[in-house]
Amino acid sequence: MLTSSTPELTVPELADLIQQAHLQCKALPTTGLLHARNAGEWLLAAKAVLSEEQWQTWLTTDCQLWENTAQTYMAIAKSWPSLDKPHVTLKLESPHLSETAEPSEPIAAEEDAEPDSAPLEAEVENPGILSLYIPGAIVPKARPRVTANGTFMPKRYQEWRNRAEGEIILQLAQKYPDWHFPLEKVIVEVHLIGKHRTNADGDNIVGSCLDVLVAAGAIKNDNLSCIPEIYFKFVPQGSQGVELVLIPLGETS
Repeated sequence: MLTSSTPELTVPELADLIQQAHLQCKALPTTGLLHARNAGEWLLAAKAVLSEEQWQTWLTTDCQLWENTAQTYMAIAKSWPSLDKPHVTLKLESPHLSETAEPSEPIAAEEDAEPDSAPLEAEVENPGILSLYIPGAIVPKARPRVTANGTFMPKRYQEWRNRAEGEIILQLAQKYPDWHFPLEKVIVEVHLIGKHRTNADGDNIVGSCLDVLVAAGAIKNDNLSCIPEIYFKFVPQGSQGVELVLIPLGETS
């Protein structure tokens, strides 16, 4: 976790910390938002001293992150409610940095900068119900591919999962900062909106959505003990995406 006494860090050291935070964000749902915020702070610090070309190379090679995942983490960091934003001082010893790149003062996360993505609605129509949204086409849940080098999820599905998890993590932080996650018991409604492949299996679409909700830390798991009821609805009209409505059964805050 970042503190005001964080020692000087090189850009490669930041990459290691960001990778660790990314893995913790996915593996520890109960503290996932905190790890996402930490990753965002470190990404902002590095982005401030790297050129656009250096940034893209460093992000994919050193951090092993997709751009949209990085943007989500940085947006969470920028919008995180805090009176004392931590400072990160960089030692410019990375081969990705030009010799002339020399910051005049410690690099800090921008306090008043607007998030990269459009701000989410501040008001929630029903304070007892969560409404989350993943824009774009949904990729149905895929079976793992078993190869001689190990078991992998198809690249297209994994890319969608990464983006969708980032969307949900960001919305939980911005729209429901006072809720306690993951939710222990909920009713889930999956509303598939807009133009989608009509030959896609509904159970695989629902499976994708549940995987994202669990990985993002919104719900504890996808067992029947956690989700006793689930509803699926296809709405052909509207902007392409999927709305996930969670109705908690029990205390939430």
